[in-house]
Amino acid sequence: MHLHFALRRQRQLCIRASHLIQLIDSERHQRERYHSTLADLAHSLKTPLAVIHTELANRQHPLINEQIQRMDDIITHQLQRAVVARPHQLFDAVIVKNCVDRLANAMRKVYADKDLEIDSDINEQILFKGDQRDLMEVLGNLIDNACKAASSKVAVQAHNIASGLTIEIHDDGPGIPESARESLIKRGHRADTRYAGQGIGLDVAHDIIESYRGKMDISQSFLGGALITVRFPQVNQTHDQ
Repeated sequence: MHLHFALRRQRQLCIRASHLIQLIDSERHQRERYHSTLADLAHSLKTPLAVIHTELANRQHPLINEQIQRMDDIITHQLQRAVVARPHQLFDAVIVKNCVDRLANAMRKVYADKDLEIDSDINEQILFKGDQRDLMEVLGNLIDNACKAASSKVAVQAHNIASGLTIEIHDDGPGIPESARESLIKRGHRADTRYAGQGIGLDVAHDIIESYRGKMDISQSFLGGALITVRFPQVNQTHDQ
């Protein structure tokens, strides 16, 4: 009788486990369909917006051009959020220095007219455990913002502390008032109330960082401008050599 009861109990547990797996699979597929639809919609809107922007480029319609740019920013943001929602493969070990160096070289070309000094002081042993595309997107947006705001210099640093990986992006621009820092990185903050250099890329970076259970803070840099600090949890920790 005890054996019969044990077998019956085991079958019930198997059935429940099967139902749970089906529920998880259904939820995952539904989430993937939602994000695919969102990405398709955003992609389909980008082309006509680009055509409209080109047609108006040589005409004096500043207000319309501004609104088109805002729409394009929103679409770009939603496309990135669709990408962020995919499951992370936390087994990749990405060398942070390589990503920063690639981005710094690109930014020197983009902002050649400003003749910016972009310094990076990062040990080659510091790793990010996650998707390289995510790290490039975060750093790309934040370094780009820093270059926009900077007068002459941007500095990127990365190091390990007890709680995990920390990355700092400094600039010597006008900085961000302390009273505005917290609201600036909140989800949904209006793009037209941003401070110098802090475009929609800050929202994109914030979404990705949150998806890794990380945090982003704004403070004052030793260069005199803004300091954006990104903290990833201990799962990303490595050891400085």
